[in-house]
Amino acid sequence: MPKPWVDAIECVSVANGWSPECLNLALFSNASFLAHPKTRLRDKEGAEHSVNTDVAVAVSLPVSAKKSSMEDMCKKLVTGHKHADKRLVKASMGDATVKGVRECLRAFSYAMVHSSEPVNTFETPYAESEKGIQFFPRNKVNTWVQSEEDETATGNGPVQLRNYHFKMLLVGQIEVNEFFVRPQGQGFEQRISVAYRTATPPHDDLQLCSDSMVFLVDAHGHWHKHEATTERQPHLGGKGLGIYRHGTNAVKRWVDENQHALTKHMKSKLDFYKSDLLRAIDVVRKVARSIVFMSDAEDKSEFLDICFEDPCVPLCVVAGFRHWRRQAHYHLNYYRFIKRNPLPLLKGLGCQQQQQQPQQRPNFERCGFGEGLVGEPELVEQPLAGIALVKHTLLKDARTRGEVQFTQADVKDWYGRRKAWPEELRKPEMFHRALAELVADGLLVDLGPPPMKNDGKRGGRKPLNRFAKRRFSEIAGDEATDGARKALRVHRENFVE
Repeated sequence: MPKPWVDAIECVSVANGWSPECLNLALFSNASFLAHPKTRLRDKEGAEHSVNTDVAVAVSLPVSAKKSSMEDMCKKLVTGHKHADKRLVKASMGDATVKGVRECLRAFSYAMVHSSEPVNTFETPYAESEKGIQFFPRNKVNTWVQSEEDETATGNGPVQLRNYHFKMLLVGQIEVNEFFVRPQGQGFEQRISVAYRTATPPHDDLQLCSDSMVFLVDAHGHWHKHEATTERQPHLGGKGLGIYRHGTNAVKRWVDENQHALTKHMKSKLDFYKSDLLRAIDVVRKVARSIVFMSDAEDKSEFLDICFEDPCVPLCVVAGFRHWRRQAHYHLNYYRFIKRNPLPLLKGLGCQQQQQQPQQRPNFERCGFGEGLVGEPELVEQPLAGIALVKHTLLKDARTRGEVQFTQADVKDWYGRRKAWPEELRKPEMFHRALAELVADGLLVDLGPPPMKNDGKRGGRKPLNRFAKRRFSEIAGDEATDGARKALRVHRENFVE
């Protein structure tokens, strides 16, 4: 995000005891929501496929982290601003029926779900099913967040919803939001932008933030007056489109290289990269445009183009990629964690883990996960074993970054730090065999014996092996060698470029 925006977020967060990242993501949701109901985003001019601007957000904070005050401030910037459309005040809700949301979207073209208690907004094991509480259905919220067509016919007649905006901001406790964004079949959780803060955020009562707060209010004023009232069809062009294409190609290459390590839900999240990127770029562009609008520049016309072709766009595209990468890290690490540690969610689902035999795979399907999380054997990554484990460890060892010499004592010390390995792997013969196979695979280069001294004698302990890694550019150019690298699950960062 632009530096003035970041500085204002940090200042306001410290003064109020909020998490800067969580506040930034909450305001990210505000910026995405404040747009004309017919505004749609495209990657290039003339493209048929378009996406809406809305970004659903779930912010997770510990107990007593001032969640309610942060959520209330974000809500007031949307509904209580002096330039806000009067329809937005009536479009805000904490819980509602499907019919109520549809009527709100039909009447106002906007609907907002703001909650600092998600346990009362969506059904979870932590909620109390009290009479009068209406939980939002996940599948319908998924439709509304994407601004997809929602057509129905009831006793009151047909309802056809097409051009509208739906905002979802959940600021809740970590356990509740973790359950809410768990992987399921419809993929709704992969559309949600998340942020976590496990420790209590820093708080300084002496921190002044009045100017920073005025800055954030003025930025929202710009979005209310210019973005929400004017229909736009933004698209990328020029340098921005070039950076976008290079970045998306890099994402596709990374996914292809790491297919073996990705579960179905991880792949599904990464498949949404284009729509996620367009929304992130659009939000950064809105922030940049509001800063330009508030500046003292005399001529602002070239920075306020309705398309993504103004001089700010290349930087906005780069910032959008950084936001997307952060969200990808959150989601992929969460899916990896619950794949290996399903018990916390099983307890939340009310399932009792049965006593399992050592080789018996637990039946997770009964617990509502759906397919593809941990119940399918083909999605469980088998650990490396035997000589492949020795080769993998050698290539990932920090000592093997450049030219390396191993003496007999070095080999003994290397095995001494791997006492958990089976006895058959902790033999010098396996070490030398692994080196020889890595040289044969083309991943290492044998440098031969060490050079002789002037007197014809080698000084010190005699090295048994002397080798170096090949550069990644050389490995990537050889299909067989690169295949051997992928089979050993050694990534690009373990090689010199």
